Amino acid sequence: MHFQNCPVCFRPVDVRIYVTGQKARCTTCGNKFVVERSGPGRNSLDGTQSEKTRKGTPAATPAVSSPETRPDRRAGSPPLPATPPPQPPAPPPAPAAPTPDTTQAGPAPAASPAPIIPGYTRVEMLGQGAMGSVWKAREDASGDPVAIKILVEHLAKSNDFILRFDREAKAMEAVKHPYVVRMKARGSHSGLHFIVMEYVDGQPIRREMERTNMPAARAVAICRRVARGLEAAHKVGIVHRDLKPENVLLSATGEIKIVDFGLAALFSELDPAPNLTRSRITMGTWNYMAPEQRTDAKRVDRRADIYSLGVMLFEMLTRQTVQGRFLLPVERGMALPPLVDEILRKALSNEASQRHQSAAELDTELAQLEKELQAPAQPDDPSKRRWWPFA
Repeated sequence: MHFQNCPVCFRPVDVRIYVTGQKARCTTCGNKFVVERSGPGRNSLDGTQSEKTRKGTPAATPAVSSPETRPDRRAGSPPLPATPPPQPPAPPPAPAAPTPDTTQAGPAPAASPAPIIPGYTRVEMLGQGAMGSVWKAREDASGDPVAIKILVEHLAKSNDFILRFDREAKAMEAVKHPYVVRMKARGSHSGLHFIVMEYVDGQPIRREMERTNMPAARAVAICRRVARGLEAAHKVGIVHRDLKPENVLLSATGEIKIVDFGLAALFSELDPAPNLTRSRITMGTWNYMAPEQRTDAKRVDRRADIYSLGVMLFEMLTRQTVQGRFLLPVERGMALPPLVDEILRKALSNEASQRHQSAAELDTELAQLEKELQAPAQPDDPSKRRWWPFA
């Protein structure tokens, strides 16, 4: 028999009916991959991959914590509701209209050779973007795995990007919370500017959102943890400004970590360059940006992050994005407590003054929603359905 492991979930897939170069679909996670009938690193009988072949697939998001340094486990935080077993892949959604990605600083360069940073042994590249590459490494002194983010060489020649990179490091350093990635060190060596973070063996929650219908209880539990992480950041004057499912990691043990503070705004004495983001500049990911952030990213405050978290909750519950005119979950007939719509209507308000004024306030309402999710669902009342405008 001929099997090949899926490069995403590593489950064996029967590829006997395919020839080399064709694409097969994993029956477990729905991922499509290219069939390789034979070759280095693959056993033609059982389809297992060598360690070298497995490491050839880079992670899309920097991961960051070792089992020995997980503060939320030491603090005894309650576990997230269990992930439901994988379901058959749903039909692909209709392609959405392209949205501007204002986080890009230019075309990403080709992968560079492994950097040399004293005190760390490079293991493999986890991912590469427009501003930097992320490497999994081992700390020589402790032997612990870490993730190292390195500013790409052509941007390291610009003082503005060096300041922005340094600001990201200071934002991470200032926030100390179980649900926010922890920075371990930062510095420069031979022209390389780097940030050393804890390593999280996990993946973005986007992967789970694409793989299966997320139960409401689990979506609310995740958003509560994100809200508490945001509250810790907001208390020290930091606004994330790019909160989205790709920037929230879910570890194999169920931990939540907010990552990627590359667009964070520091409204405190920590910011050495308060004018780095100029007025009337749009920064962030369009579908998750608050209306005020789309016109002037410099003027946003913590309520912009609350809007982004509201978009995430809406998407986890409905599997749709907030665009144009849309119905809230209960308005569209979903068997959920009416409080769901009340929370989302407030969090997604076009006016910042009408939203939750703190992440702690949003967390309090989500806690009440968790309790109501245990109560019998209310019958659908079509008369209460209405369109919710979005500007």
